Amino acid sequence: MNDKALKTKLKFMKSNLFKQYDYVLLSQTKDIKEITNRLKKDISYNKFVSELDEKNLHRSDIERKLFLSLRSDFKKIYKFVFSFGVKKYLDVFFLKYEVYILKLVLCMIYDKRELKYNLSELDYIIGSKLKIDVNKLRDSENVEQFIFGLRGTEFFEFMNKCYQETKSLFELEMKLDLYYYLKLDKTINKYLNGNDKFILKKINGIEVDLVNISTIYRIKKYYKVANEKIWGYLIPSGYKLKKDDIAKLLGAKDLSDMENMICNSYYGRWFKKESFNNIEKVIYDCLSEIYYRIYLNSNDGIFGVIYYFYLKKLEINNITSLIEGIRYKLLPDKIMDHIFI
Repeated sequence: MNDKALKTKLKFMKSNLFKQYDYVLLSQTKDIKEITNRLKKDISYNKFVSELDEKNLHRSDIERKLFLSLRSDFKKIYKFVFSFGVKKYLDVFFLKYEVYILKLVLCMIYDKRELKYNLSELDYIIGSKLKIDVNKLRDSENVEQFIFGLRGTEFFEFMNKCYQETKSLFELEMKLDLYYYLKLDKTINKYLNGNDKFILKKINGIEVDLVNISTIYRIKKYYKVANEKIWGYLIPSGYKLKKDDIAKLLGAKDLSDMENMICNSYYGRWFKKESFNNIEKVIYDCLSEIYYRIYLNSNDGIFGVIYYFYLKKLEINNITSLIEGIRYKLLPDKIMDHIFI
């Protein structure tokens, strides 16, 4: 890895990310056009948002355009990485965002909604790298056609097996997430060594723990699902939450008991009793601290790359929330409640 060149590239790209004052200023606008004009002047987004129609702009429209920028950034950074092991890791690391797009497309097809992505966009984000026939994906009229459109890819076998066993959209989405985290852990073990391996397993394990906590809590709060079935939704290879810890959470007598267990765990420094109404914010606080701390203690390299993409994905979420807030005429302070900085 050409650390000096990579560090220079990352520094430049990070300098172009939105700052807090950008969000504050834009939250006070009355017109979405002001936000899209800002994006059209942005070096990272301009070529992807030039044709946006401000009058009919919805969350899915802006999100899909911004994701094109995410893929573009990945390609720019990837050119500066020469280590075979790090390249292997980054290929799988970016799979998180590709799986996210696959789930969006799956949901649109499941709900019989218009698929916003055109062929060139799908091919740019997921088609060429994942060897997916985006024509088949784009033309799918139901979930079965979507899954058979994945034939010949790494996703087909486990997605088809899941679909034959259950027609549940939730379970199909969970299988995609499970596949990503297991593949990432396997890649870290196989291709990385030393400090890189140790730290990346920790980051991945913490994220797995947080996802599992969120999954268990939401299922227990909103659904009646047997513990044996919940186990099938959980991701192994966590950092601090071992099998016995998860069993205790599942065996909690009520939500309050579960909240106490979580607050008394390793993650209690982020989870407080009042924070369970906004688990997404807790996960953000935890991951932001972990990523930033590791980034500060590293010499950039692979950690600089993953920290940049963490910030970039947050920015995409923030811009999307910002536009939604303006569209629904929320007050600036209410909009900023949904902005994570």
